[in-house]
Parts: sequence; structure tokens; C-alpha cells
Amino acid sequence: MDLKENTCSLEQKLGELQNNESYLKGQLEMKDKIIRVAIMEKEKMDDKMRNLKEQQQKEIKTFQDKILSLRLQLLQNQGGTASKETAIEKETTNQPVPIPQQQEYDPHTAYLYINRTRLSLDSVHSIVDVLQRLKALRLSNVYLPPTSLSYILNALLTNESLKEFTIQFEDQMMLPLSSTSAGFYAQAISNIIQSNSTLQYISILGLRLGEAGVVKILLALAKDNNTLRLLTLDLSHQATAYRFAEANGPIKDRLIQISVISFFSK
Repeated sequence: MDLKENTCSLEQKLGELQNNESYLKGQLEMKDKIIRVAIMEKEKMDDKMRNLKEQQQKEIKTFQDKILSLRLQLLQNQGGTASKETAIEKETTNQPVPIPQQQEYDPHTAYLYINRTRLSLDSVHSIVDVLQRLKALRLSNVYLPPTSLSYILNALLTNESLKEFTIQFEDQMMLPLSSTSAGFYAQAISNIIQSNSTLQYISILGLRLGEAGVVKILLALAKDNNTLRLLTLDLSHQATAYRFAEANGPIKDRLIQISVISFFSK
């Protein structure tokens, strides 16, 4: 009798356990369904957020392009503004003031050329802002606000689009250099040659950088840069450059000196 009762009791407990197992399985299946639905909803929401983000990025890109286009138009229209500034300047000073002659931007080649123009600080900021879209920048006989050349050179340290940079001064009065500022600009140009692997052509004419400054630049060319194809320096540095090139043969074919006068007479 005891064995039979024990058997019945065990069967009853087994039945209860099986019922509990079925219940728990049902609960797990329900939770799995809820989780799958939640995952699907999250994926849908992620897709919506991703699409929204892409759309916003496109709108931001379009807006930035419009801003850059307006800034380039502003640079191209600087001629008229500069003419008014020139007239005022002539009335108040005897120093020579450049007359705007040429400003050119080609959106297809991403080439910006500014010649004989007095640039405001806002114009310099606009130039720096569009550097990321340019392949070539040439500043020729421009009047620059104080420290603005440093601003441009600093932007070139990390620029990854510009392949050609040219700055030329026919008249030293356009950018008079003390020994301190000459050394600073020479160091800045040296840093660009060291860190920028995109630039292929650099032309620095009309800047008297001093013998020590030129040596810094040439050392950077010889030791730290294999991508710059041509460095053009003012003819006033010919002796220093020649001595350095004689001692560092590999840079001879990447170095040229040219007279700023002969350059502008071309």
C-alpha cells in the first residue's frame, strides 16, 4: 500500500512539474517573440534615424557649398571694394597701394589666383575656409593684414587638398620683414614641408628669409619630404641654396631659384 501511494504521489508531482515546464516554455516563447518584435522595431527605428542623419548631412553639405560659393564670389568681388579702399588710402598716405588687376577662380580645376589686391582679414579667413576645396592657390602682390600670412601658413600644415601654393611679392614694402618675423615665416614654411605630403609645388618669391631660415627650409626638404616636386625660392637666396644643394645632391632637381623681378616681367 505504501509503495502504491508513493507511486501515485510521484506521478502527481511529475505531472505538476510537466505542467510547470509547459508553462515556462510558453513564457519563454512569448518573451522570445517580444524580444524579436522589439529588435525589429529597433532596426526600423535605426534605419529611420540613419536615413534622417544622411538627409541632414546632405542638407548641411549643400548649405556649406552655398556658403563657400558665396565666399568665393566675395573674394572675386574684392576688386571693387579694394578700389574704394585704394582711393581713400591715396588721400591719407604716400605709400604705394596696389591696384586690383586680376582675381580668378576656376571651380573645375579648383584654382584660385589673386593678384594686386588689398585683402581684408575677412577675405583671408574666406581663403582659409576654401583651402580644403582648392588644388592651387596663388597670391601675387597682395597686401595682407598683420599676422594673416601666419594664419594661411598654419592652415597648410594639415591641408590635404592643395597641390600648389605660390606667394610672391614684387615689393618688399608689401610685407616688410624684421629678422624675427623672417625667422618665424621660415620656420612655418619648414614645418609645412615636414608635415604636408600633399603639396607638390611651393613657390616663395620676394620674401627675404635670411640664410638661417633658408637652411631650415632646405633641411626639411632634404630630410623630411619625398613628395614635394619643386621648391622655388627668391634669387637672393641663390648662394645659400647652391651651397646646401652641393652638399645634399638629391634635392638639386627639386630646387630652383628665380629672380622676383624676372618672374613678374614674364
